[in-house]
Parts: sequence; C-alpha cells; structure tokens
Amino acid sequence: ELHVMPPDRLKVTWTVPWSVPPVTVACVKLRAVGARRWRFFDSATGYCVERGGAAVRMPQTEAEVLGMQPGRWYEACVSVRNGQPGGWGRDSPPSRSACIGEPKPFLKPAAPAAPSVTSPRRGVL
Repeated sequence: ELHVMPPDRLKVTWTVPWSVPPVTVACVKLRAVGARRWRFFDSATGYCVERGGAAVRMPQTEAEVLGMQPGRWYEACVSVRNGQPGGWGRDSPPSRSACIGEPKPFLKPAAPAAPSVTSPRRGVL
C-alpha cells in the first residue's frame, strides 16, 4: 500500500508472506505511473536508486521514501527473500497509485520547428 506524506515523501507498507525459512529482507521498488523501469528503495539513505540499494530487514514492513516529485503519480511493488537458495521471490502486484499534492501534467515537449540548412559559401551545401 502507498501513503502520501507531503511535501515529498511516500510511505510503502506491505504484509510479509508466511514462509519456511522465514522472510529476512524485502526489496521495495517504485516508479512513476506509466514508466517501464522500477527504481529501488535504499533503506540506508531513504531514497530511490537506479540499481541495488539496501534491502529492508524484517520485521520492518514499511519504508518511508524521500525525494519524490510532487504532482507525479507513483506505484510500488515489493519482493521478499528468505534463507532458501534461489534468491528473491516474485514481485507483488503493483500498489494502488498515489500522488503527492495536486497532479501535474508531465508531458514530453513539443517538437521544434524544422531546422534550416545554410552554407557559409554561396552555392555550396
């Protein structure tokens, strides 16, 4: 679940699934709605990073994410790991989206006008 904490924070909360051996850490990921790539929450700094990031140790089941952009919609997912060989479990489904403050349109800029091509010497291009 995603909770808004103005001016630039989101709190992600989750429920740890039962497993044997027990879950030891969680990987929290966030992205702007519509983006393809997830960013990883780094529990050491509280910010999202492109790669890696320190996992959240159990029994903690929430993460306060700093530095989020107001006006943008975000979603989160979580995966967990236990002591079993084989690594991380599958990602959870994405959370319900949340926006900090009033939503703002984040659009690509319009295309510039066609460029003109000229030569410093007459008749040579």
